[in-house]
Amino acid sequence: MIRFSSNYFHIRFYITIILIIIIIIIIINLLLLVFFLILITIIIIFLYYYYYYYYYYYYYYYYYYYYYYYHYYYYHYYYYYYYYCYCYYNYYYFYYNNNYYYLYYYNYYFYYYYYYYYYYYYYYYYYYYYYYYNNNYHFYYYYYYFYYYYYYYYYYYYYYYYYYYYFYYYYYYYYYYYYCYYYYYYYCYYCCCCCCCCCYYHYYYFFYYYYYYYYYYYYYYYYYYYFYYYYYYYYYYYYYYYYYYYYYHYYYYFYYYYYNYYYFYYYYYYYFYYYYYYYYYYYYYYYYYYYYYYYYYYNYYYYYYY
Repeated sequence: MIRFSSNYFHIRFYITIILIIIIIIIIINLLLLVFFLILITIIIIFLYYYYYYYYYYYYYYYYYYYYYYYHYYYYHYYYYYYYYCYCYYNYYYFYYNNNYYYLYYYNYYFYYYYYYYYYYYYYYYYYYYYYYYNNNYHFYYYYYYFYYYYYYYYYYYYYYYYYYYYFYYYYYYYYYYYYCYYYYYYYCYYCCCCCCCCCYYHYYYFFYYYYYYYYYYYYYYYYYYYFYYYYYYYYYYYYYYYYYYYYYHYYYYFYYYYYNYYYFYYYYYYYFYYYYYYYYYYYYYYYYYYYYYYYYYYNYYYYYYY
């Protein structure tokens, strides 16, 4: 009986030890599980807030930049408008004070306005290119740029036609102006006591004025031809430059596209939103521009009639 009791005691002791070890292993596993769950939760929360604030800041930055750019352009447009009105006012002031230099000043002003507009457009175009050059997402932009450039070329052709029509109108106005002078001096001839001298003088003036007009017409035609040649050469050069630039960015776009598709998709959505507003504003600007021309020629016609 004593030996049996001793063996039973040893068996219970070993079972107790094994159970304690199993319980310790279970507790350690549970602690590890809880630790990893807490760690994963912390990582998820960190990533969520990180990307949330990152994209929020990114969107806010681009929105603010677009807002600034829009107001800058709006301010520049109004500055240009006031500058033009100022020159227009000075031009009429000059006309009322000195009628003899009217045609010369008007011609010079027209050329100055044309070159100023061309420079303004080129500056705006360069600024637009610079902005997108810093962003590295060009392909679709260049597709729309080609479309935009086509509209610009159509508008330029229309402006060229208008310029030719203006020259034709200017020619008749000059002709009418010349006859006004002619009748004025003819009237002076009858009013003048020294008839022979006056006749000789006005005949000489008539001849001189005709010769000057012929020279002016020839110079104008020469300038027109030179300008057309220069524009054609510039367009030809610019087309090849654009062709090379377009393929370069086409390759760069596909290189970037294979490495970061998700970010491109997000930017592409944002870009179409921006481009829509830009296009709306662009047509809005042209609407004001043509409205202003209509107003200008209406006043000019009224003044001329007056």
